Amino acid sequence: MWPILFKSDWLTLFSYPLLMGVAWGAAIRLYLYTLHRKQLATTVIPYYLTGLFVFAWLGAKILFWITAPAFEVASANFWLGGGFVFLGGLIAATLYSALFVWRIETYSLRHLEALLPSLCLGHAIGRIGCLLAGCCFGKETTSFLSVHLHGLWRHPVQLYESLGLFFLSFVIFKLLMRQKNILSWYLLGYGILRFSLEFLRGDAVRGLYWGISTSQYISVIMILLGFLLLVYQQKRT
Repeated sequence: MWPILFKSDWLTLFSYPLLMGVAWGAAIRLYLYTLHRKQLATTVIPYYLTGLFVFAWLGAKILFWITAPAFEVASANFWLGGGFVFLGGLIAATLYSALFVWRIETYSLRHLEALLPSLCLGHAIGRIGCLLAGCCFGKETTSFLSVHLHGLWRHPVQLYESLGLFFLSFVIFKLLMRQKNILSWYLLGYGILRFSLEFLRGDAVRGLYWGISTSQYISVIMILLGFLLLVYQQKRT
């Protein structure tokens, strides 16, 4: 755990917000590159990304607020500090994106599809920030892959997810360049990855109901939607 990367009398550099900034920056650069490769218009992209950031931030905060114990959200700087649930941000960002596609003629579903490799890349980098900050930690284990967090040797579940997301970003980008419909593969890929890794999580902040976390319920919905979309695409072709 390395929550503070550097500290002096005039500067304190926290690992989690730094990695969040790197994640957004890398994701935006990849998105612009993907749009260029797909020859899609970029005139409204700055407006879209600004709204996307706001909605994703609020969605991630709201779902954390719903699932976390009351003491986790009591601080005055809750809305600007730590404490996020990625899937909450994903849901809010999806609703915002659908509205943007509906209202803006120069932004289409093809633009949204081109965003998926960047989504995976940014998420992968963000999970490294979780590892350094010590949040979203895993269960205790004796595996040689364990890391020492909060007084115990634990599964580096953040790193597992990060590696899975880097791989998913690469695969989806390659499929996108071949004109494949990739939404189903993202839903299936991340849904299965997140559902599986939740069993290795050791924190209770994510919300547990009948032994299943909030994220796992959402992951099941993602997997079902991805499967149905894949079947529909196969029938069309």
